Amino acid sequence: MSMKSFGMRFPLVALTTAGAVSLGLVGCSGMSHLEEPRAEGPVAVLASMAQGAPCYHRGAVDFCTDLNDADNDGVKDPLDRCPATPRGIPVDPKGCPLDSDGDGVTDDLDRCPNTPHGMPVDEKGCLLDADGDGVTDDSDQCPDTPKGAQVNAAGCWVLENLLFRFNHHELDPLSHLELKAVARVLLDNPGVRIAIQGHTDAIGSPDYNRTLSKKRAQSVLEYLAGEGIVTGRMTAIGLGMSQPVASNDSEAGRAKNRRVVLQPVP
Repeated sequence: MSMKSFGMRFPLVALTTAGAVSLGLVGCSGMSHLEEPRAEGPVAVLASMAQGAPCYHRGAVDFCTDLNDADNDGVKDPLDRCPATPRGIPVDPKGCPLDSDGDGVTDDLDRCPNTPHGMPVDEKGCLLDADGDGVTDDSDQCPDTPKGAQVNAAGCWVLENLLFRFNHHELDPLSHLELKAVARVLLDNPGVRIAIQGHTDAIGSPDYNRTLSKKRAQSVLEYLAGEGIVTGRMTAIGLGMSQPVASNDSEAGRAKNRRVVLQPVP
C-alpha cells in the first residue's frame, strides 16, 4: 500500500469497512486547505499523522484531537491563561484550575477546600493559625498565646484543673502539676507578660466573688514566682462572676465558671 504526501502535507490512509483503501486528508481544526475525504463504504475510519493527533471520520462527523489545545483541557490555546494545566484537572473558562472556595489556592492543591470566604489561608489553602496553638485565627478568641501553652477550644490559656477548697483561695496541692507546666511555658517565652484572671461562679454576692477571685489569682502569681517567674511579668486580676462561660444553673456549669485564665498582655 503506497502513501502520498500531497505537496508535503500530512499523509492520510482511509480504510473502509468493505476493505477498500483510499488516500486523502481530513479537514480538522488546526489543519487548513485539506480536502474532506469521501468514504466508499457506509463508515470510514481515517488516521492522520499530523502532530501525532488522530482524526476519525464517521459519516458526516469529524472527531479530532484539537491541535490548538496543547494541554487538552478543552480551552483553545489563544484563550488559555493556564496553558500547562495537568491532564485531568477541571478548569474554568480561562483554562485555569478551579478554586471553588475562592481562597487563591486551586482545588487540586487545596487541602482545606471549604474555607470561609475572605479568610486568609496558607499555601495549602488552610486557615492561618498565627500563634500555633491549634485553633485557627477565625475561631481564636485569644490570638497571642505563647508557644507551648495548653488552650481550650476558643484558643485561650485556661487553667481548668486548678482546685481550691470551697470559699478558700489557697491552692490545692493537686494543682501544682498544672502550674509547673505554666512556669515552663513562661520560662521558654521570656518576653511574655500575663494577666492572671480569676473567675468564680454566681453563688454569693458580686463584691464577695470579685475579692475571692482576686485572691485566687494572687495565689497563682505567688506560686509561679516561686518557680522562678519574675513578678513584674505577672498581674493578678479578680473578675468574679462577671464573665461566665457556662450557665450557673447547674453544678457542671458553675464548675466551668470557676477558672483561672492566663491572658498575654503587651
